[in-house]
Order: sequence, then structure tokens, then C-alpha cells
Amino acid sequence: MSHRAKYSGVTWYHLILVTIAGGIVQPSQAADCPDRFESTALDYLGRNADSSKSYWLILSNRPDSFRLSAPGVASIDQWQTESASIHISASDIVRDDVNGTHKLDRLKADGSFDCFLQSRNQLNPLLPPTWRPPVKPERPEVVRPEKPSLPEVIRPGKPELPVAVRPELPQRPVVVLPARPELPSVVLPELPELPIVSKPTPIQPVEIKVNDQSYMVAKADLLQYCPMLQPDSKGGFSAESLSRCENLNTLLAQVPLTPGRDLLEPTEWNSWVDFQVVHSSNQRGFSDIDERVKTVTLGADKQISPDVALGLMLLVSDQKNESFSGQISRDSRNIMAGPYLAYRLSDHWSVFGQATVGEVQHRYKLLALSGENNPVQYGAGVNLLGEYPLSENTTLRPKLGFSYLYEQGKSYRLSGNLRNTPLAIYVAGQSSESGQLQASTEINTRLETADGHLFVPYGELGVYYNTINQNSELQPDTQGFVRGGVRTLAGKNWQIDLNVGYQSVGVSQLDTWDYALFIAYSF
Repeated sequence: MSHRAKYSGVTWYHLILVTIAGGIVQPSQAADCPDRFESTALDYLGRNADSSKSYWLILSNRPDSFRLSAPGVASIDQWQTESASIHISASDIVRDDVNGTHKLDRLKADGSFDCFLQSRNQLNPLLPPTWRPPVKPERPEVVRPEKPSLPEVIRPGKPELPVAVRPELPQRPVVVLPARPELPSVVLPELPELPIVSKPTPIQPVEIKVNDQSYMVAKADLLQYCPMLQPDSKGGFSAESLSRCENLNTLLAQVPLTPGRDLLEPTEWNSWVDFQVVHSSNQRGFSDIDERVKTVTLGADKQISPDVALGLMLLVSDQKNESFSGQISRDSRNIMAGPYLAYRLSDHWSVFGQATVGEVQHRYKLLALSGENNPVQYGAGVNLLGEYPLSENTTLRPKLGFSYLYEQGKSYRLSGNLRNTPLAIYVAGQSSESGQLQASTEINTRLETADGHLFVPYGELGVYYNTINQNSELQPDTQGFVRGGVRTLAGKNWQIDLNVGYQSVGVSQLDTWDYALFIAYSF
């Protein structure tokens, strides 16, 4: 049973490596082919329903002649290819011990033995492509502690007092009656309010500087946090008097808890949505692997104390992975949900942790065979976010995070018609896990247009370390990343973050890009 197709530039396909744990058995005879790892891969697929046959997958990136054998059986299958090919062989040898090992040899043009290529036992059947490009940890870095949101809290509607008082003044001549002594008691209480109404200062913002940051704030809002402040002769406030206002300094210096919580007046509820698209081209395997991931994450949280926020998040993802021009592919759709908790450790640091559980649907395709399974996934992550002002408009944000994903193995069946022959292969389920550590630093700066619109461009440089990496041949242990974007405010309660990142700095034959749009709304 064979399928042949022409390819150009095909390289080693590590997703189906014979180096799966426990899967290699060294031959006891014959010379090795010098290009055995670069040109050919042999892997065990699984067995049929009654375990009377075992099935083997052979991948080649060049024209060649092959023979598959096993202990006691000199030739199980023999074939010749004219180009790069994918071949499935059926064998009557079904054993879990060393006598179930199958050996692949290269043959000469006359059919005689040339050299040894690969060998494989019947443990740990093939896992179809499971590699996914690294995803940013759940986003404490998108917690929006933009202190510039202070201008939004200026409330020009506060001086409503003049509207209520002024219309009363013209009526005084009407109520002045010589016979009524009550007139003085009606008029006199209104007169002291005239100086209060005549002052327009409550609706005029003033510029203050706290912690090397400048803000435009309404006096009424400023006095809400610092009732003992006294303006100077010019209507401003000295740096010394502002430094004595602990409430204001604490509020402005604190790193925020969850995405969107960066308004001057803390809100009880906060919601956010994160759209992310990741595209990866991986040439580190036997065949080029193309990966596309689309993810939408939603969250909402409530601040239950000044330093603690608790929320729920929902993640929906669609992933497509294919190689050999689509002849081997996997489509995955998963939904995960769970709680998250944020806690402010100090004025400059906060911690964000989350746990999720859900189900993923995998759909596999191998030549004319297809199958699917629905394993359960568990995820967890913890992240530290810091914030330190460098100058009046520039801020440094160090970040450290760890994410973990575990997928509980579940058996499935690959079935279909191959060369007009019905075929069903049962693949034993295998659990998998991945863990990733991220360390990075972001620098951002505030820019304000002439009409008052605020923009915060930023750049981030960091590194991913894949601490638990079951596909190290395809996914490097360490890779750098760089990201750039801009944050802005839209109205009183909306924040928007648009960014793009490259996740393959320092890694050859791997290109991974991510694009994200983050929107937060506080209420």
C-alpha cells in the first residue's frame, strides 16, 4: 500500500521520529546507510481490531528501494519509489517484545541488500503532529496600568451648583413685601453661596507630578483623595504637599491587578477579550510543517479588596497543523475555562494565576485514512508583573511567567480505503504535557496629541524556555522573542492594545509570528 508524490526541499520529519522513547532498537548486523536519518523514517502506527496485524509508516524524501523485515521473516514488504513518498506496510508480526521489532533496509537496483536504514519496536505508537508554536502565557502583561488614564476622570459635570442657585436671584423683588418680616430670613441664607458659585476652578484641570509622572487632574477629584490639600497663590499644588498625600501616592504607584484596571477611581467589575493569531513555518522536521492557530480568550473579574481580584476566563481555540503538502494533518478545536486570581504583592509587583480545564477535538488525516478523538486538557499558569518609572513619561515592566498544559491520552482509530483496500488502525492513547517559562522586559512611553488623545507605544524583548518539551527535535528548548505594539484609551472606560510579535529569535529553520488585539472595559 503506497502513495507517491513529488516534493522539493523535504527535510527530516521529526514528528514521526524513530527516536520516540523506547522506540529504537539497534541492528545487530549490516552497515548503516550514511544518510539514514536524513532520508528515511520508520514508525509504528498501531494494530487492527483483533490485533492480528501491525501497521508501519515509512517516509522517504528521495527515490529509493526498500525492504521491511522482522525476526524470522526475511521480507514482509518490498517496494520501490520514484520520488519522495509515504508508504504504509501491513505485517503479521504482532509482538510487544524484541521479536516484534521491524527493520527497514535499502536495496540495490538488482534487489540485493545495500545498507540498513531504521528499526522500530511496537511500543509507543505514532502520535500524529502534536507540536504547537509557543503561546504567550495568560496575559498578565496586558494588565493595563497606564497611569495616563487619569485625564479621563475629569468630570466637567461636577459644578452643577450654579444651575441650582442663580435662577433664584431675580425673584427677590417679587417677594419683597413691606408687611412681611419673613423676607430677611429667606434672602440672607442665599447670599453666602455667591462666592462659591462664582469660582470656576472645580472644572479646570491642574497638572501635578507624582513619582516622576505628570497628570492632568480635576481639583475636585484631587481633593477627593487629598482633602487636606491647600492650593498655592496660583491655584496649583506644590510637590511637597502632594508627597504628603498618602492616598494619592499609593494609588498612582501601585501596579494594577488585572487587565483594564488602571483608572484613577477603581471599578468593582472589569472585563476583557483577547484575539490572537499565530502562524508558524517549521523546517526543522522531516517535512515542512505549517501551523495556524486562532484563539479568543474572554475574562471578567471583580475586585474583592484593594489588593485582590477574582475572575473567570474562557478560551476557544482553532488549530491546523499539516505536513507533506497536507497528506499528514491534524485539526484541533478546544474549549477551556477556569478561574483566575490576582494579588498585589507591593506597590511595584503583582501576581496573576489561573487554572483551566476543557476538552479538545483532534481530527487526524494520514493519506486516505482519518480519525478523531476528544481528550481532556488541563492548564495552569502563574505570572509576575512589575512596574518601575524611568522618567516622566517612560516606564519599565519586568515580567516572569510559567505555563503548563497536560493532555490526557485517549485511544482512537484511523480508518479508510487505501488503494481500494479497507483499512482500520487502532492507535493507543498517550498522554502529553508541555511547560514553558517566560522572562521578558517591556519599555513603554506616553505620547499625547494636541487634542488630548493618549497613545502608549511599547517594545518587549524576552526569552521562552521550554522546560517540559516532548518534541525537542521540532521545538527548541530556548527561543527568543520580540514584540511591539501600542495601547490607547477610547472613551472613559475602554482600553485597546494592538501588537505583533516574532517568537523565533535565535532559532534556525523556524519562523513564528503572532498578532493580537486586546480590548478591556471597566465598569
